[in-house]
Amino acid sequence: MTKRKGSEEVPLGELRRRAEEKAEAGDCACFKIGEKDPIALVHELEVHRIELEMQNEELRRSQREAHDLYERFLDLYDFAPVCYLTLDAYGKIIEANITAATYLGFERKSLINSQFTLYLRHHAWKPFNNFIGEVMTAAGKLRCELDLIKNKKAIIEGVAVSNGTGAPRQVRLALTDITDLRRTEASLKKLNDELEQKVRERTTELREKDRMLILQSRQAAMGEMIGNISHQWRQPLNALGLMVQSLLYLDDAGGLKRDVLETSVHEVMEIITHMSATIDDFRSYFRPDRDRVPFHLDHAVTRTIGLIGANFRDRGINITTVKNGDPLVTGFPNEFSQALLNILVNARDVFEERGVAGPRVVIGVGEETGMGVVTIADNAGGIEKEVLDKVFEPYFTTKSPDKGTGVGLFMAKSIIERNMGGRLTVRNTDSGAEFRIELKLS
Repeated sequence: MTKRKGSEEVPLGELRRRAEEKAEAGDCACFKIGEKDPIALVHELEVHRIELEMQNEELRRSQREAHDLYERFLDLYDFAPVCYLTLDAYGKIIEANITAATYLGFERKSLINSQFTLYLRHHAWKPFNNFIGEVMTAAGKLRCELDLIKNKKAIIEGVAVSNGTGAPRQVRLALTDITDLRRTEASLKKLNDELEQKVRERTTELREKDRMLILQSRQAAMGEMIGNISHQWRQPLNALGLMVQSLLYLDDAGGLKRDVLETSVHEVMEIITHMSATIDDFRSYFRPDRDRVPFHLDHAVTRTIGLIGANFRDRGINITTVKNGDPLVTGFPNEFSQALLNILVNARDVFEERGVAGPRVVIGVGEETGMGVVTIADNAGGIEKEVLDKVFEPYFTTKSPDKGTGVGLFMAKSIIERNMGGRLTVRNTDSGAEFRIELKLS
C-alpha cells in the first residue's frame, strides 16, 4: 500500500522507516527492539503514533489540495463563457453557473429548484420536454435549438449522468447564445431578398431596354430597306415609263406592229419579274430565322450587297468583293445579313458626313485557322482613338441626332457574338476603318 504526498506516491514502508527514525531520535531513543517486552512495546506504540501523525498530515495536505482543486473548478464552472445547468429527471434546475444566471437574466438562487421551461417561450415547452426525454435514454450527447424568453435563441446540448446514489439520472445542459447569429442571418436574408428584388427589377428594366433597342434597330432597318427599295425600283420604273410612252408614240406614228408590241411586252415582263424578285429578297430579309442552319458566307455577302448596292451606286460608293474561298458556317443567315448591312450603312453615313472623295468599301471573304472571316474595310479616314472602344456601345454615336441612333453597330455585335457565338472587332488601317467578323466553320 501507498500514501499520496502531494502528487507523489509514498509507500507505507517508507512511512514506517521515517517513523522509526523519529522515534529513536525522541524520548525513547534509548530503547532497542529486542530488549524487555514492555520497553519494545512502548517503542512500537511510539512508532505507530508518529506514523499516524504523518498519515494525518498527508491526509490534511490531500484535503487542502482537493479543496484548492474544487475551488478552481468552481471558478471555472461559474465564470465559464458557456451557460452550464444541471437538471433533475423532471426538468428542475439543480445547479447553474453565473454565466447561465446572467444570460437568463435572473439571480442564481432564484434559478435553483425552478423549472427550466419557465425560461423558454411557450411554443418551445413541448420540444424541450421531448428533448429531455431523448437525452435521458440516449447514450451520448444530444443537441437542439430553442427560443428562450426575452427574444433569445440558444443551442442546447444535453447529456444524462448518474449522481451515484441510485436516484434517477440527471441532465447536464450547456447553452450557447445564437441570438445575434440568428439576427444577423435574418438581416442577411432580408438584404438578400431585397437584392434579389432589385436584380429582378433591374433585369426587367434591361430587358425592356433590350426590347427598345431591338425595336429601334428594326425600325431603322425598315427605314433603310424602304430607302433601298426605292433605289432598286427607281431605274426599272423609269424604264417601264419610257416603254409605255414609246408604245403611244409608235401607235401615233402607225409603227406599232405585232413584233414590236411582243418585244416591248417581253421587256416589260422582265422588268416586272426583276422588281418582284427584289420584293422577295427584301421580304426574306425581314423574316426572322427560327433555327440555326448552315450557310455560305460568300452567298450571304452577295445577297446583302444586292439589297444595298443600288443605294451605294447612287451615292458614288464603290463596293468590291475579294474572295479567298467560300466558308460554310452555321447560324442565322438573315441576322448575319442584318449585321453586315448595319456595318455597310455606317460606312456610307461616314462617307457622306466627311465628304470623302472616291469612297470605296472592300469586303473580304475567306478562311483563317478554322474560322470563316469577313472583313469590311473603307477609306473614310478611320475612327478617332478616343472613341474606338465605344463604337459598339448602345446609343453611342458620333452622328447628328437626325442621322443615327447609335444602335446599329451595337446590334451587329450582339448578333455576331451573342446569337451566333462569333466575334466582331474593329481597327483602324492606313486609309480608314476595318470591321472583322469571325465565325466558326461548320
